[in-house]
Amino acid sequence: QAMQALDQLRFAWGLLLAEWIFFRKAVPHKPNFVLRSTAVWLGCTLLSLIQLPLRSILFSSKAADTVSLILMGAIGFLPNLFTFAGAKFCFQSSWTNLLSRCLLGACLERVVTVLLRNWIVMIWFPSLEQEHPLLYLAVVVLLYGILYGLCARFWAPRYRRDLLPPETEDGMLCVLYFASAVILAAVSGYASTIAEWSLQPVWSYQELTEDGLAILYFVSSMQAVIAVIIFFFQYILYRVTSMQRETEQLNHLLEEKSRQYAVSRGNIALINRRCHELKMQLAELEQS
Repeated sequence: QAMQALDQLRFAWGLLLAEWIFFRKAVPHKPNFVLRSTAVWLGCTLLSLIQLPLRSILFSSKAADTVSLILMGAIGFLPNLFTFAGAKFCFQSSWTNLLSRCLLGACLERVVTVLLRNWIVMIWFPSLEQEHPLLYLAVVVLLYGILYGLCARFWAPRYRRDLLPPETEDGMLCVLYFASAVILAAVSGYASTIAEWSLQPVWSYQELTEDGLAILYFVSSMQAVIAVIIFFFQYILYRVTSMQRETEQLNHLLEEKSRQYAVSRGNIALINRRCHELKMQLAELEQS
């Protein structure tokens, strides 16, 4: 139970930190940021711990498997909803830009979780968490520190420019980001359920066959595949938006240059006309 609670906290804190990596140095804080962020952190901690008894109730009941899976997916999506609201509570950002950054963080957390929880703990070293808890904690800290540090240093700066101007909303993009987050959470929840509640109990008392191991690799890797696809979709969207902004700026400069050129031509024509009139007046004075 203690390790399950620790894993829930790892997921909740990892999700919160991953999302806020993409807000760092890109989005201004709201007043009393330290108090706000502390409240969000405490709320995320409580929510993650509440999920354990809820999951136990679901899987100990005799409810239909489909209903249990749907409820499991809904429970698994609660931390995402809370971190979305927490980011809005702590940062000055439109919903469109906020959902975009939170989705990037969710994708980063999912890739790290697949590597740590599914591959290292469940497939490569299944006895690590139970028999060597201190070593497991060291691996968690080391893996999160390296991957999150690399992302904060090299990847997150690519997304510091907002997709839209501040306080500008795009309803279609909001729906798209939220739907992507739901799909990622649903696939992750169902894949984790299959791996940890269906295959792992079998693995605990008998060796998995090659087919069973292939299924475990597949359901574990699908989460990372979808996260990477969403990640690069976001990157392409950012690049396209950046190019559109640059094009708009160039068009604006071109229009300014065109207006300046038109004004300059008008001034030159006026000067030429005045000079011609002056010459005519001088000619008339000379004749008189």
